[in-house]
Amino acid sequence: MMLKTLLFPIVILTFFSCSNKISSNDSFLISEKVKYQVDRVVDGDTFVAMDPNGKTIKVRLIGVNTPETKHPRKGKEPFGPEASAFAKRHLSNRSVKLKFERDTFDRYNRVLAHVYLKRNHFNLMLLDSGMAKTSFYKPNFEYKKVFTKAEKKAKSERIGLWNLKYYQK
Repeated sequence: MMLKTLLFPIVILTFFSCSNKISSNDSFLISEKVKYQVDRVVDGDTFVAMDPNGKTIKVRLIGVNTPETKHPRKGKEPFGPEASAFAKRHLSNRSVKLKFERDTFDRYNRVLAHVYLKRNHFNLMLLDSGMAKTSFYKPNFEYKKVFTKAEKKAKSERIGLWNLKYYQK
């Protein structure tokens, strides 16, 4: 009994410290070590990913927010269709890697992630192209400085949505 009492905390600590962000939600595999197939693009900052086991889940990009196209209250916002088309052009039928921060899920049970197409950081691509604004929620702030700098540059050069008076407030 004494041995079990001593080993239990060690086993738990080892499991969580060596997991490298591996977990699952309703059998969906969440790991930075696997590639995911993009099943479909929902809009500019959300898509459905399929894990190697064929399970799917919605993925919401960390640190960015694109104009809405299907929002129940906001409806279709200016530049929303362009941001969605950009995401479809770059993500549809592609294999991607996901990188996670501290919170892995949002309140809508979507996986929160940074998305990589080979070596290209898709979240940053959206900002560089003026397809998105920065948007951060605790505790996921890892790329805040880089993303803010990219947004500022796109805004000053009036790239993408920053070329519309609607967003020049």
